[in-house]
Amino acid sequence: MKKPYKSLLSLAIILGTSFSALAGESLEPTGESLTRSVDLIFRAPYKLNFQLTPGKDLKAGNTPDKYSVAAFNVTSTQPYQLGIRFTPGSGEIKYGGLIKLKGKSDPNHIISLGLITDRKYTTLDDWVITKDNINDFSGYIQTVGSQIVPADTYTLSMDASAFIS
Repeated sequence: MKKPYKSLLSLAIILGTSFSALAGESLEPTGESLTRSVDLIFRAPYKLNFQLTPGKDLKAGNTPDKYSVAAFNVTSTQPYQLGIRFTPGSGEIKYGGLIKLKGKSDPNHIISLGLITDRKYTTLDDWVITKDNINDFSGYIQTVGSQIVPADTYTLSMDASAFIS
């Protein structure tokens, strides 16, 4: 019976001889070499805080344009581009800053709202994102156009996030 270590030893000697023969040859690259590089961005850990506060004593009926119904504030422990959006599926989103909400008790009751901030921003999909890295992003949700708001409950849902470029 053959001993298995002798077979393995023979294989190692053959392979070693083949590799050493290759090492003695002069190897040169053919064609052009390819180079790729990436930026490795190490960001400080952050904590995001988001507050959405409804207006006090909201009254049904004739509501003027730009009537504030809620306020938002997003803060971060590290400066980032901060973003906010109306939660997808929470209403009829026109684009990043406009939404139509339906009443809970009667879906025919509709209120049109818009997002207002004094920060410079850009939009991406339905997100409103600050152009600068900041720690605090705040603004208001206001009515868009004069409207008669029927008495009902309208659920305003929003998302906040930090973005890196």
